[in-house]
Formats: sequence, C-alpha cells, structure tokens
Amino acid sequence: MQATAQSGRTRIPMHYERAELPVIIQDVARATGRRFVYDSDLDGRVTITVPGRVSQEEALELLFAALFLNDLTALPSEGGTIRIVPIIETLSSAPVEQAASLLGGRPITTLIGLDHVSAERAAETLRPYVSRNGLVLAYAPANSLILAGTEGQVVRWITIARMLDAAAIEEVLVRTIRYRDVEQLAAMLEIIFNQGRLAKERVTIASDTRSSRIIIEGNALALIEIRRFIENFDRPVEGEGLIHVVRILNRDAEQMASLLTGLADSTASPASGPSTSRRAQPQIANTQKLMGRDFKIDVDGPTQSLLIRADPETLALLLQAISELDRLPPRVSVEVIVLEMRRPESFVFGLNYFLPLSTPSSPTDFAVFTQSGRATASQPVDGAVAFGRYVREPVLITLNDPILGTITIPVPREDVSIEAGETTIQTNVLIRPNIVGISGEEHEIFVGDNIPIPSARTASADSGQGNAIQDNPLNVTQNIERVDVGARLLIKPTIREDGNVRLDLDLELSRLVESLAGDIEVVGPTYADTELQTTFELRPSERAVIGARNGAVTVEKRVGIPWLMNIPGLGWLFSSIEERTDENDLIIVVEARVLLDADDAAAETLRRQKAFERAISRSADLGDLGENPYAILLETARSRSDAEVIAQAFRSDGFSTEVKAWDVRGERTWDVYITELSSFEEAGRLARRLSEGGWTTEITVLPAVNELAGD
Repeated sequence: MQATAQSGRTRIPMHYERAELPVIIQDVARATGRRFVYDSDLDGRVTITVPGRVSQEEALELLFAALFLNDLTALPSEGGTIRIVPIIETLSSAPVEQAASLLGGRPITTLIGLDHVSAERAAETLRPYVSRNGLVLAYAPANSLILAGTEGQVVRWITIARMLDAAAIEEVLVRTIRYRDVEQLAAMLEIIFNQGRLAKERVTIASDTRSSRIIIEGNALALIEIRRFIENFDRPVEGEGLIHVVRILNRDAEQMASLLTGLADSTASPASGPSTSRRAQPQIANTQKLMGRDFKIDVDGPTQSLLIRADPETLALLLQAISELDRLPPRVSVEVIVLEMRRPESFVFGLNYFLPLSTPSSPTDFAVFTQSGRATASQPVDGAVAFGRYVREPVLITLNDPILGTITIPVPREDVSIEAGETTIQTNVLIRPNIVGISGEEHEIFVGDNIPIPSARTASADSGQGNAIQDNPLNVTQNIERVDVGARLLIKPTIREDGNVRLDLDLELSRLVESLAGDIEVVGPTYADTELQTTFELRPSERAVIGARNGAVTVEKRVGIPWLMNIPGLGWLFSSIEERTDENDLIIVVEARVLLDADDAAAETLRRQKAFERAISRSADLGDLGENPYAILLETARSRSDAEVIAQAFRSDGFSTEVKAWDVRGERTWDVYITELSSFEEAGRLARRLSEGGWTTEITVLPAVNELAGD
C-alpha cells in the first residue's frame, strides 16, 4: 500500500482481493500510523475494493467493516492501541438465516460516495435490507456509505443507494387542496405554467379528486412559483352565499362538527359541556367570539366535508377554528430496545506478583521487593481458562552467612502471573417496540402476564343461624386481585423547535421472586418491582444508550458426570446442585425519528419511484451483452460521437465496451460502459486503475439478474 498526499491530506488506495486479514491490518497500520494488537493465529480472507483513494479515517472504517465479516471487532485501548478481538455471541442470540447470495457468497467490503442524499438517510433506508451478516455504515465527513457483506448483498445495496441518491434531485410537489376544486386548479396551472407567460420549462401536472391532491413534477424554480400560487389560490371563497363546503383533511368530519358545535354552545358549563370541546378551546384563538353564534353544520361522509350555513363573520371565525383544529400534528417514530444482561457476580480472576522496589548494586545494599499476599504460582491452577506469566532475568543477591559463608541467591526480578476463569454473559430482550405516535402524546406498552394474587380471606355468616358466624372451614370467601407482572414502558416524544426530539421515558419491570413472608398459599406471591425514569434529547440519526443495575438473582444448576447424571433415579448419585449469584444489568437503546407529513411523504415516494424507473431504463437492454454480469460506467457524454471516441479508445486496448443512449429529464445522453467483467473483484481492480488515471468510474451490475428482488 502506498499513500499519497492530496490537498494536504493523505489518501490511501484500498484494493485487496481475497487478502489475509493480517496483511490488510499491517498495511492500514503503516498508512494511518495506528497500532493494532491481535492474536498470532488471526485468520480470514476478505475483499476490499474502492475505485479511488480514501482518507485515513475511511480506511480504518473499511478495515473495521471487513473485521465484522469475520466475526471480529476493534476495541480502543490505552495509548491509542486498537485491539482486535472476536465478537462474543451470547446464548440468547436468536438464529438468523444467512441472507441468500445474489451472485456469490464471497465477502466484499467497499465504499461509495453519495452526491445528493445524506449518507445517514441512505443508511437508514437500507437498514431493512441488511441481514445479520452484513453491515451498512454512514461516514458523514465524506457523505459516503461503507458496505460489507456477500457479493450479492453489496450489489443490491449499491443499486438501491444510487437510486436513492438520484431520487434526491427529483423535483416533485404534492399538495392537498382544502377550499378549491382540485381539477379546476390543475387546469389553471396548465394554462399559466405550461402555456402562459410564466412557461419556461414544461411541468407535469396531475390531480386526484378522491384525495383532493395535486402532483407536479418540474424544475425547482418552477415548483417554487407553483407552491406560492397554490398557497394564494387555496383560500376560502368569499361571497354573499350562506352555504359553504369545507373539506376536512386530518380529522373525522363528524368529530369536527361536534367540536365546532360545542365551541359555540354558550350554555355548556365547564362541568357539563362536552369534554372534547373543552380540550380544544385552549388551542383556538377567539374562542369566546364563537359562543352564542347561530350557524348550522351538516356532514357529508363520503367526501369528509362540512356544509356550513352561517353569516360571513361567523363563517370567518369557523374557518379559522377549522384551520387550527384540522392540522396534522407532527409524528415521531420511536424504536426502543430493553434488554437484560446477566453476568456472574464473581469469576476466577487472580493476580500474583513479585516485583523489585530497588536493585542492589553491592553486597551491602538493601534489596526491597513487594509481593502479593499469596505465594507466586508458576503453573496455572486447575480449571483456569486463561493463564499468563511474565518473568525477567533474576536478581543475584549475595549474603554472608557465619556458617555457610558467602552465598548467592537468585531472585526473580519481575514475576507476574495472571489467571482468569471462563464466564458467560447472557442477554435477554425484554421488550422491543417501534412506536409511531404524535408529538406530545404519551404512549404505553406492556409485555407480561396478569397473575392472580390472594388478598384476603373472610368467614361468611350462616343465614340459618341468625347473625352468628359459624366456625366452618368450608364457609370461607377468598378475595383475589390480579396484578400485571412484566415490562411496562411509557414514552412521550416531543418535537422541539430545533428539530430535536425530547423523550420522557418511564420503564417499570416486575417479576415474581421467592416469598419472604411465609407460605405462598397463605401470604400470596412476592414480586420485585424496578422503575427507571429518565428524560433526554436526541438529534436526528442519534441513539441514546442507558444502563442501570437491576439487582441480583440466585440460580441453581445441576452438574455431574456426563451420561451418568442423566440416569433416572441413580443420576442423583453422580450429580450435585450448584448455586450461583448473577448480577442483572438493564440496557436501554432508544432512537427517535421525525416523520414527514402526508404530502411530503407522498412526494418522497414519487421521487423514489421516478428515480427507480430512470435507473432501470438506463440499463434495461444491457442484459444480453454477454455472460459476465459486471460492468463499469466509464463516462456519460452529451453526443454519440464523443461517446464512440471514448469507447473505441478502450476497445483498441482490448476492453469490451458498449455505448448506451438514454434520456435524462428530456435531454439525450450516451453512457460508455466497459463490460464482460466476471466478478466484483475484477471490476474493482479495473475501476481502481482507471481512477488512478483520472476517470470517475462506477461499478454496476447488468440487469440479467433482478438485484432489487434478490433473484
């Protein structure tokens, strides 16, 4: 690996084909100046291919992603050292089927840059497509994605990521029309912006009378003008008529009519008026002006509209109230993972040492040493899983003894032994909800059981003996109460003015424990209750991790001689019961995301659909060029002659090339491909060489295989 300086920063080539991990680690260490520590038996082969050079930080992220493919992870240590250790999979990990490979099962790691969409947003969209054995990371400083997985997975992710990048520049406007006829508006926009004086570049206009939406595609400047026109046009119609039709967009029309009628009811007292109206009053300006006014509201259910009969002044007040009540509150998607981590309270760990505090330079000098409380062991004790020992050259101490004379005793200069036992940490996911709720509203989720608990025993009176209570054990009433035992989560997301999300979280965990007050049939079961309350704020794409202690649990385990301990009846002679105390820790991971409103969400869907259609049409007829599925998009030219010149130059050097014409927003362009590449590694190797020569290349897969469907 050879690093070059570009613009004052070191750029590193990262291309390896089935290379051994130690080789890649050593190259990255030399190029970045980092120090790595790993076992000498570290094994594994991966492919890392990036057409251009990358920064030192990107090289490290690519290495970390390649380690993940081999069940390894990198941990920072003191002094800037990075330790490479295996990823420990806990016993509670659910089996996940390995994702089927699209074109092959070879592990690939690569990096792609994004031009328009943010890397964080693209990574979030790709998350549902990433299986357990894959990795998609956003590298924000360079707005790039680091992809690690099988060859087929990486191809699919690259295809989707590039379509998302193209979708970000698709200009689509979606608006829901409240007061005017949407078809009439579409006709007016067609005349003004496609035929009139404002027509500069044609826009595409479509309307949907069912949802009263208008959809417009065009350039950004035209959409700004159209948005301003719609805002001025979609206003209540002013006139002398007493009946007006108002479409309700975000609430139920019957509920809206009830709210408005309640607001005008001057006889409704705070105690007797409709509760929904009282809750709505603080949200609406000029509420008092509506009280006592005369108007009538009918509901047209099929169109979710209100037919209002009122004088102009009352109508204006009602329209203002409707505009404030019919707003769709911002929505928040909150994902919470609550897991319990159980670890042994203690495990075998010993440290023995014998260290010098001074080194004698003559027979008359003092020799001072310090040592641990127990004798230094030179061999590991029975049952030790890990044992390490460090001894340096001994110190020779000369002593003068009246009987033995002068003797020399060798003492270890430094003798340290470390002994550690095996331990298992178990994790158990208690609750993992994904909540889509309205900002400012509290949401509650419970997972567990509703168990019966005896609360009281009373003797019943015998009606045949007057008021005397008979001492009859059969004449007893048992009262039962039911209690929820499990995990209860209350969460309240609130969107702040800066776009961050404030979360109020209340977690309550309860479980049955051994009774401390007596017989369970007499006093009932005993359960422990743990509650955690916290408030925090999250920025977009940010996660919060919260940890807390959750007490200790004593577990019993039967151990003994294998096979013999399982013999019915006699097995107890060859086994015993061990007790172990485990510590419980609670780990909570929270992520919050502000969702788009209905119109913006529809526009985003249309953008992606249009970008996917463009991408498919771009390479739709390239699938029959040859048997090998990979190609490199070398250049996009504005004329066919320029494209043919480039293709012929590479064809004369022995490459298979192809020129493909396609339309980019109405403009004809020509793509130049280098084809007949058999693998991602071969395409990456060639792309890197071309990148070194100044070409901006893009690895692509020909559409003989449906990379999006995973065929």
